Amino acid sequence: MRGYGIDYKSSAFLEIEKNIDAQSVNASLKMLAKTQALGFYITENDMCKVSIDNFWQGRWTGEMFAEVLLNNPEYNNHPLLRPYRPGEAKSNNPYVDFYWDYYSQGKSCYVKIEYPFLEDVVNIIHQNGGKAVLAHPNVNLKNYYEGLSPIIGTGIDGIEAFSSYHTHPQAIHFLREAKDAKLFVTCGSDFHGKTKPAISLGQHGCFITENELWGNL
Repeated sequence: MRGYGIDYKSSAFLEIEKNIDAQSVNASLKMLAKTQALGFYITENDMCKVSIDNFWQGRWTGEMFAEVLLNNPEYNNHPLLRPYRPGEAKSNNPYVDFYWDYYSQGKSCYVKIEYPFLEDVVNIIHQNGGKAVLAHPNVNLKNYYEGLSPIIGTGIDGIEAFSSYHTHPQAIHFLREAKDAKLFVTCGSDFHGKTKPAISLGQHGCFITENELWGNL
């Protein structure tokens, strides 16, 4: 969920941040143990080095584990890492693809973090002057399109119909869903720098005019 126009200095968001930060400390160590269980002998020190310039130091993501592993010469020929090497199937965005394959929900290195309920997030965004927008819905719904209706029922204001994660037909589908529900649409590349090197700023596939997009907003 994205919150547009929020009062980002609100204590409500600070409390959420503190809660996620506290959980992330323990979750990072658990993910390290699960990564080691795959046969990769990396240490806390290795992970601290890659996160030293991050906002949250000592809190690690699946993409960070991928960065450490793929840049460690010791694992140049490791079979689990082969699909993410240059020229292989998942080499375009190797860090984030490694995350999806090993650290996302249901995968071998996944560690659960308790996030606020969707309804609560929408309410907090509204209470702080913002608009709630469902980000890259095809990723969040995982092709379970029937799940969109109850999400709309929470009171969201918009849908990110155009995304680097969406094919043209998927973008058309979510554009129609937004119009039917009288919601505005947005676009986003989901650019993440080195985490997604194949994605550039503005790579969102939006095919409606700028005037139409602004008119929706």
